[in-house]
Amino acid sequence: MVELQAATGSRVERFSLLDGLRFAAALAVVAYHYLAFPEPGLGAPVSSVGPEVFRFAKYGAFGVDLFFVISGFVILMSGLGRSAGAFVASRISRLYPAYWLGVLSTAVVVAVAAPGHPVDLRQVLVNLTMLHPAFGVGDVDPVYWTLWIELHFYVIVGVLLLFKPAPSVLLAFALAWPVVAALAQLTGSDLLATTLIAPHAPLFAAGMAVFCIYRYGSNSIAWLVLAFDTAFAVAVSTPNIGASIARNTDSSMSSTAETVMGLACVGVVVLVTLTPLSRVSGRWLTTLGALTYPLYLLHQNIGVLMIHAMEPVEGRWAATGVTTVLLCGVAYVVSRYVERPVGRALRRRLEGDLGALAGATRRRSRRAA
Repeated sequence: MVELQAATGSRVERFSLLDGLRFAAALAVVAYHYLAFPEPGLGAPVSSVGPEVFRFAKYGAFGVDLFFVISGFVILMSGLGRSAGAFVASRISRLYPAYWLGVLSTAVVVAVAAPGHPVDLRQVLVNLTMLHPAFGVGDVDPVYWTLWIELHFYVIVGVLLLFKPAPSVLLAFALAWPVVAALAQLTGSDLLATTLIAPHAPLFAAGMAVFCIYRYGSNSIAWLVLAFDTAFAVAVSTPNIGASIARNTDSSMSSTAETVMGLACVGVVVLVTLTPLSRVSGRWLTTLGALTYPLYLLHQNIGVLMIHAMEPVEGRWAATGVTTVLLCGVAYVVSRYVERPVGRALRRRLEGDLGALAGATRRRSRRAA
């Protein structure tokens, strides 16, 4: 759900395999919703018609944890060296164009194809801000809950970067943040725990630690911070996904399986960024990475309705496959003709306006002094 290209000085960094990893995480979440999650409106659950498929598809829920680790790496990479205005502009222009289209498309499709589930216009309008959880308004599509978490992380990183932190400060933050967040949750400080995204902080922090090793070099302290964050993620974050799987699918998950998946989410990011695999390049991987965000936004409610419509004729498996391929095609169109042009135009406009605002503020301050 994040871009993988960032200017650093005169250099442009690109991790093709990380692009591919993002797409794989999105497909894992799609598989979870189509093949493990008992969506109302579909036929018999996959756990009964295809237990072997269900056995593996349920692990797709961990794609969300993988997204968060990748975000920890990429958002720190894209933010360092930028002004606050440039960082804000880049995040808004990256998140919102496809999101607006996703909200409106999902609302229209649900209104037309599922008239038994009326669309609340107020809910749609508030969802367009991406701030709807703060107002107690439900998601137009259930997957939007992760965007609220991502927004929290962007704000945290934005505030951190205002201080132009040294590498040691970044590592100290990656170490302390999950601890403070967990203590806030344990002591009942709900507002602070929510602000610091306590259940997910170790995943983002682990990604930040991986980035620090990549950017500033390998040393024992950085690896210890990464090990701590990874262990904290296994203890705090991955059990949440395991509990969610158990709650939604009535299929329990062992603590060993949760641990392995948590370690894998961090381990694959380490492999594609800190080993020779980081030098693997491929335009097709970049293209797949570009599909990730629109596919993620559009796949659940719209996809389930598509499978429901095709299932009586094509059967469950064919309907699922056709739906996934069609939505990947739609994601490509959205990426190329909405995200890129609208995002670039919005970014230029925001950077100009925020730069002008910052300049005016500095001039007023000098006059006052």
